[in-house]
Amino acid sequence: MSIDFRSFGFFVGSLAPLLLVVFFDDAIRSVVGPIVWLLLLVAAVVCFFMCSARYIGRLDEAAWLAQKHAWFWGGGLALGGGIVALPLLAGPFLSLLPPESEAQPFAILFAGAFYIAVCQAIGFIIAWIVWWARRT
Repeated sequence: MSIDFRSFGFFVGSLAPLLLVVFFDDAIRSVVGPIVWLLLLVAAVVCFFMCSARYIGRLDEAAWLAQKHAWFWGGGLALGGGIVALPLLAGPFLSLLPPESEAQPFAILFAGAFYIAVCQAIGFIIAWIVWWARRT
């Protein structure tokens, strides 16, 4: 198995603007305002989907099947497991948030979504490794 760094570059290029806009939203909003931030977010989402489509389009059949298998089994099972485990882990998550914050409902929602996304990514990586290990 060889890594196609050009395809990997499309993948990283799809995530970088989106992560920058999301993680540095307070700094960006304070400098350019909320409307420009929203336009940057929309541009980052469009960039994400365009680069992701180019990344998937460049994959050969085996790599595409590995992606499909890993997202279905790894991401799906991890999503289910994460949803089941979320109420059990809500206490530790809530203790990380600042108390009495105006944005606390949004922070709780974002923390839960981030937790589920991390679970799906871990499940994807495990299933992807297992798929390739079984076929090589």
